[in-house]
Amino acid sequence: MTQLREDHPGKKIKEQAKKAAVAKSSVEMSGERCEEDIDPSEAKIALGKLETEETLLFANLSAAQREHGHLLKDAGTIAQSQVQKDGVRLRERAANLDLEIARLSEENRTVSEMNKHLAAELAREDAQNEPIRRKEEKLREEIRAAQHSLREILRKLPTFADTASDLRKHEALMHVHCENDSLARAIKVHEAMTADMVPKDSSSRRPSPRKARHARQIDQRLRDAQTRTSANICAMLRQRCADIDHEHKSRMEIISRRQVLLSRLERELSDLRVKLETAPSSTS
Repeated sequence: MTQLREDHPGKKIKEQAKKAAVAKSSVEMSGERCEEDIDPSEAKIALGKLETEETLLFANLSAAQREHGHLLKDAGTIAQSQVQKDGVRLRERAANLDLEIARLSEENRTVSEMNKHLAAELAREDAQNEPIRRKEEKLREEIRAAQHSLREILRKLPTFADTASDLRKHEALMHVHCENDSLARAIKVHEAMTADMVPKDSSSRRPSPRKARHARQIDQRLRDAQTRTSANICAMLRQRCADIDHEHKSRMEIISRRQVLLSRLERELSDLRVKLETAPSSTS
């Protein structure tokens, strides 16, 4: 028999039936022991009541057992229905999960294809930008070389200016020294050549006209030589200064041209940088 719950009404009826059976057996036993003391009619009536009560109790027990069976059947039906509902719900959930997995797989495949496409685009963009990068590197090298050459020229410029200034000062000093030396030599030669023209007694004798004319010729030659020497030295120094000035102007022109070239290279480098910065945005 199916085990009943503690609070089931059929269990209480069953216990009451057991108690009635125990009471009946005890009554029968007591009736056997004291038949001579109990009235048979009263005992029969009491026994009939007990049997009636027992019948009612067993009827109630049968009804309770039937009800319990129906309840168990209903509980099984309800449980089976709930299990079926849960199974349907779980199957629907599994189907939804399968759809979600399929959707995520499709999205993952799409993302993978997009990544491959982007990687190919980046590789193509790098290949297109490679000549620009090489040209930019070449321009950088040219700019560095031009800057180095410009620094060297600027470093040497004070030396050229100092040299020109020193040569101009030297020209002036040489001109003065040449004049002084020429005058000193002319005076010495004139004194040496006219020494014999001056008599011992200068108050009584005068030089002859021939010697005086000869002395004047020598003096004129000395002055002409002095003038030619000074003129030659000054012309040479002036030519040297002109050469230095011309070299200085040439170097300044070279510096100016290199500065223009440097400015142009910097502009080209700036344009290349702008192109490199705007290239990814245009491709995307």
